[in-house]
Amino acid sequence: MYPKESLDIISKMMNDTRLNVMRNACVPLLVWGWISFGVSLIVYLGHILTGNPGWDFAWFLIPAVGVPVLRYSRPVNKGMPTAISRSLTTIWKMFTVLIVVFSISSFVIPFNALAVILLILAIGSFITGELIRYPFLKYSSIPGFILAATMWALPGLTEIPVFGIAMLIMMVLPAYKIKQELRRLSNE
Repeated sequence: MYPKESLDIISKMMNDTRLNVMRNACVPLLVWGWISFGVSLIVYLGHILTGNPGWDFAWFLIPAVGVPVLRYSRPVNKGMPTAISRSLTTIWKMFTVLIVVFSISSFVIPFNALAVILLILAIGSFITGELIRYPFLKYSSIPGFILAATMWALPGLTEIPVFGIAMLIMMVLPAYKIKQELRRLSNE
Protein backbone atom coordinates (compact mmCIF):
# COMPACT_ATOMS: atom_id res chain seq x y z
CA MET A 1 0.00 0.00 0.00
CA TYR A 2 1.29 3.44 -0.93
CA PRO A 3 1.33 6.35 1.56
CA LYS A 4 -1.27 8.26 -0.46
CA GLU A 5 -3.65 5.28 -0.37
CA SER A 6 -3.15 5.00 3.38
CA LEU A 7 -3.92 8.72 3.85
CA ASP A 8 -7.00 8.39 1.63
CA ILE A 9 -8.30 5.51 3.75
CA ILE A 10 -7.72 7.45 6.97
CA SER A 11 -9.38 10.54 5.50
CA LYS A 12 -12.40 8.50 4.38
CA MET A 13 -12.72 6.90 7.83
CA MET A 14 -12.61 10.30 9.53
CA ASN A 15 -15.23 11.71 7.17
CA ASP A 16 -17.47 8.65 7.64
CA THR A 17 -17.19 9.07 11.42
CA ARG A 18 -18.15 12.74 11.19
CA LEU A 19 -21.16 11.95 8.99
CA ASN A 20 -22.25 9.19 11.37
CA VAL A 21 -22.07 11.55 14.36
CA MET A 22 -24.00 14.19 12.38
CA ARG A 23 -26.66 11.60 11.51
CA ASN A 24 -27.02 10.64 15.17
CA ALA A 25 -27.14 14.29 16.31
CA CYS A 26 -29.93 15.15 13.89
CA VAL A 27 -32.73 13.11 15.48
CA PRO A 28 -32.35 14.46 19.05
CA LEU A 29 -32.20 18.02 17.75
CA LEU A 30 -35.46 17.52 15.86
CA VAL A 31 -37.24 15.67 18.66
CA TRP A 32 -36.29 18.02 21.50
CA GLY A 33 -36.60 21.13 19.34
CA TRP A 34 -40.11 20.41 18.04
CA ILE A 35 -41.42 19.11 21.37
CA SER A 36 -40.00 22.13 23.24
CA PHE A 37 -41.56 24.46 20.69
CA GLY A 38 -44.93 22.68 20.89
CA VAL A 39 -45.00 22.63 24.69
CA SER A 40 -44.03 26.30 24.85
CA LEU A 41 -47.07 27.04 22.66
CA ILE A 42 -49.31 24.93 24.92
CA VAL A 43 -48.04 26.65 28.08
CA TYR A 44 -48.30 30.12 26.55
CA LEU A 45 -51.80 29.62 25.14
CA GLY A 46 -52.91 27.94 28.38
CA HIS A 47 -51.78 30.99 30.36
CA ILE A 48 -53.30 33.47 27.90
CA LEU A 49 -56.64 31.71 27.48
CA THR A 50 -57.25 30.64 31.09
CA GLY A 51 -54.98 32.82 33.23
CA ASN A 52 -54.22 29.68 35.24
CA PRO A 53 -50.54 29.37 36.30
CA GLY A 54 -51.07 25.62 36.59
CA TRP A 55 -50.20 25.44 32.90
CA ASP A 56 -46.55 25.68 33.97
CA PHE A 57 -46.72 21.99 34.87
CA ALA A 58 -47.16 21.28 31.15
CA TRP A 59 -43.40 21.87 30.80
CA PHE A 60 -43.00 18.35 32.16
CA LEU A 61 -44.56 17.12 28.91
CA ILE A 62 -41.18 17.75 27.26
CA PRO A 63 -39.43 14.77 28.90
CA ALA A 64 -42.65 12.74 29.17
CA VAL A 65 -43.18 12.92 25.41
CA GLY A 66 -39.57 13.42 24.30
CA VAL A 67 -37.97 10.37 25.88
CA PRO A 68 -40.32 7.80 24.28
CA VAL A 69 -40.31 9.63 20.93
CA LEU A 70 -36.51 9.77 20.95
CA ARG A 71 -36.21 6.07 21.81
CA TYR A 72 -38.60 5.21 18.98
CA SER A 73 -37.01 7.46 16.36
CA ARG A 74 -33.30 6.78 16.96
CA PRO A 75 -31.49 5.34 13.94
CA VAL A 76 -31.25 1.56 14.06
CA ASN A 77 -27.64 1.56 12.85
CA LYS A 78 -25.94 4.06 15.15
CA GLY A 79 -22.47 3.02 14.02
CA MET A 80 -19.44 2.46 16.18
CA PRO A 81 -19.18 4.74 19.22
CA THR A 82 -16.40 7.26 18.80
CA ALA A 83 -14.67 9.66 21.17
CA ILE A 84 -16.79 12.48 19.74
CA SER A 85 -20.11 10.63 20.10
CA ARG A 86 -19.23 9.54 23.65
CA SER A 87 -18.22 13.11 24.52
CA LEU A 88 -21.46 14.51 23.13
CA THR A 89 -23.49 11.92 25.04
CA THR A 90 -21.72 12.80 28.29
CA ILE A 91 -22.09 16.54 27.73
CA TRP A 92 -25.81 16.28 26.96
CA LYS A 93 -26.40 14.01 29.98
CA MET A 94 -24.75 16.61 32.21
CA PHE A 95 -26.85 19.38 30.64
CA THR A 96 -29.98 17.27 31.10
CA VAL A 97 -29.26 16.96 34.82
CA LEU A 98 -28.76 20.74 35.03
CA ILE A 99 -32.00 21.41 33.16
CA VAL A 100 -33.96 19.06 35.43
CA VAL A 101 -32.46 20.64 38.56
CA PHE A 102 -33.22 24.18 37.39
CA SER A 103 -36.72 23.19 36.22
CA ILE A 104 -37.71 21.61 39.51
CA SER A 105 -36.07 24.26 41.67
CA SER A 106 -37.95 27.01 39.79
CA PHE A 107 -41.18 25.72 41.33
CA VAL A 108 -39.70 26.29 44.81
CA ILE A 109 -37.45 29.32 44.27
CA PRO A 110 -38.85 31.86 41.81
CA PHE A 111 -36.35 32.78 39.10
CA ASN A 112 -36.29 32.93 35.32
CA ALA A 113 -35.72 29.24 34.68
CA LEU A 114 -36.44 29.55 30.94
CA ALA A 115 -33.51 31.94 30.50
CA VAL A 116 -31.16 29.57 32.33
CA ILE A 117 -32.44 26.53 30.43
CA LEU A 118 -32.15 28.37 27.11
CA LEU A 119 -28.57 29.31 27.98
CA ILE A 120 -27.73 25.67 28.78
CA LEU A 121 -29.29 24.50 25.51
CA ALA A 122 -27.46 27.21 23.55
CA ILE A 123 -24.16 26.08 25.09
CA GLY A 124 -24.99 22.47 24.21
CA SER A 125 -25.85 23.35 20.62
CA PHE A 126 -22.68 25.40 20.26
CA ILE A 127 -20.51 22.57 21.62
CA THR A 128 -22.27 20.00 19.44
CA GLY A 129 -21.77 22.16 16.34
CA GLU A 130 -18.10 22.59 17.19
CA LEU A 131 -17.47 18.91 17.88
CA ILE A 132 -19.16 17.69 14.70
CA ARG A 133 -17.57 20.56 12.77
CA TYR A 134 -20.90 21.87 11.54
CA PRO A 135 -20.75 25.68 11.58
CA PHE A 136 -24.46 26.19 10.91
CA LEU A 137 -25.38 24.41 14.16
CA LYS A 138 -22.64 26.18 16.07
CA TYR A 139 -23.62 29.65 14.90
CA SER A 140 -27.37 29.07 15.13
CA SER A 141 -26.85 28.82 18.90
CA ILE A 142 -25.79 32.48 19.03
CA PRO A 143 -29.40 33.75 18.89
CA GLY A 144 -30.02 31.42 21.85
CA PHE A 145 -27.28 33.16 23.83
CA ILE A 146 -28.68 36.56 22.94
CA LEU A 147 -32.29 35.61 23.68
CA ALA A 148 -31.29 33.97 26.99
CA ALA A 149 -29.62 37.21 28.05
CA THR A 150 -32.59 39.35 27.00
CA MET A 151 -35.23 37.07 28.56
CA TRP A 152 -34.40 38.51 31.97
CA ALA A 153 -35.85 41.83 30.79
CA LEU A 154 -38.95 40.48 29.06
CA PRO A 155 -42.25 41.13 30.79
CA GLY A 156 -44.34 38.23 32.11
CA LEU A 157 -45.34 35.57 29.66
CA THR A 158 -43.45 37.06 26.70
CA GLU A 159 -40.46 34.86 27.48
CA ILE A 160 -42.42 31.68 26.68
CA PRO A 161 -42.87 32.25 22.91
CA VAL A 162 -39.31 33.62 22.75
CA PHE A 163 -38.10 30.32 24.20
CA GLY A 164 -40.13 28.40 21.60
CA ILE A 165 -38.76 30.47 18.74
CA ALA A 166 -35.23 29.96 20.06
CA MET A 167 -35.79 26.17 19.94
CA LEU A 168 -36.73 26.44 16.27
CA ILE A 169 -33.65 28.55 15.49
CA MET A 170 -31.13 26.58 17.58
CA MET A 171 -32.28 23.01 17.09
CA VAL A 172 -34.94 22.44 14.44
CA LEU A 173 -33.52 24.59 11.64
CA PRO A 174 -29.96 23.20 11.99
CA ALA A 175 -31.28 19.63 12.15
CA TYR A 176 -33.08 20.09 8.83
CA LYS A 177 -29.92 21.61 7.35
CA ILE A 178 -27.94 18.58 8.58
CA LYS A 179 -30.50 16.23 7.02
CA GLN A 180 -30.31 18.19 3.77
CA GLU A 181 -26.50 17.99 3.72
CA LEU A 182 -26.53 14.27 4.56
CA ARG A 183 -28.96 13.65 1.70
CA ARG A 184 -26.77 15.66 -0.66
CA LEU A 185 -23.63 13.79 0.41
CA SER A 186 -25.30 10.38 0.03
CA ASN A 187 -26.26 11.29 -3.55
CA GLU A 188 -22.69 12.16 -4.50
